[in-house]
Amino acid sequence: MKEIEVFVFSYNRGKYLRNCIDSIRRHVPSSRVTVVDDASTDPETCKVLEDISGHTTVVKRSKMLGIYGGYWNNMQYTIDELSQSDWAVFIEDDMQFIRPVLQEDLERIELFFDKFPKSGYLALEFMKEELRDRDYETVSIDESVPVYFFRDEAEAYRGTIYCSNIGAVNIKYMRSIKYRLGEDEKQTREKAKIAFDKMGFYPYPLLMFLPFSEAVKNSKRTLVRRLVEKWYKAGFYPYRDLSEAKLVELLERDLSVLPITGDYLTTKNTPPQHSYVYKDSMKRCNGVIRRLEKLERLIRHLE
Repeated sequence: MKEIEVFVFSYNRGKYLRNCIDSIRRHVPSSRVTVVDDASTDPETCKVLEDISGHTTVVKRSKMLGIYGGYWNNMQYTIDELSQSDWAVFIEDDMQFIRPVLQEDLERIELFFDKFPKSGYLALEFMKEELRDRDYETVSIDESVPVYFFRDEAEAYRGTIYCSNIGAVNIKYMRSIKYRLGEDEKQTREKAKIAFDKMGFYPYPLLMFLPFSEAVKNSKRTLVRRLVEKWYKAGFYPYRDLSEAKLVELLERDLSVLPITGDYLTTKNTPPQHSYVYKDSMKRCNGVIRRLEKLERLIRHLE
């Protein structure tokens, strides 16, 4: 099987990073893995980075050019300098491969970028339970690849239908147009809508974010956030690998049936509620709690 590049963007979440790397080694053995770490200081994360350095390339922000550092800049550095392929897989440390990557998957990804060369991204994750009804209302299917696209009205609640910070990334095209990411998510979305054709959504997902994840573990976490995460029982809930029966179901289903988390994924330990939640705990709170956190950050001089 062809070797593919997988870039993992990491910062201060050691157990999540270890779980992510372990899932890559299980399911994508023919991969060249690079962890792009944003100068983690958490001892657990530093230990994981040391442990994996024997089989995984680790690039820390301190070794990069001075203009790099921060999530979006690290992604730009990877596009500009690190990738050696026409396309590569970008994921975050709180994600996990769920199933083996097959030769057919690689062929379909390459077919997508061949057929849609101006598309910057192909999403490889499962669809979220909370968007089940809306996704069914706005999805369209191109069975020749195959791939899903979302109609323009989907952008209102998805935020974007042109780009993602994870998935298969069209390195070749981005370099050909000298594409530059924005300084934040909003700017990146606006620039992607101008630069790219619509993003595709792979109908046979390979990976997913872990549900109910904790925020980055560092000294800048507020007391308000810690209490909110405790209230919502945010924690470490890695997935079980997709069973053989579920994998067959995923690969052989009619494409009119969308690949949604609740239909396929289970966690190793019991999550706080049945329907998986991927939204940051603070964003689940009302405005008063959010303002309290902003006030604490101001008083404690936290960024």
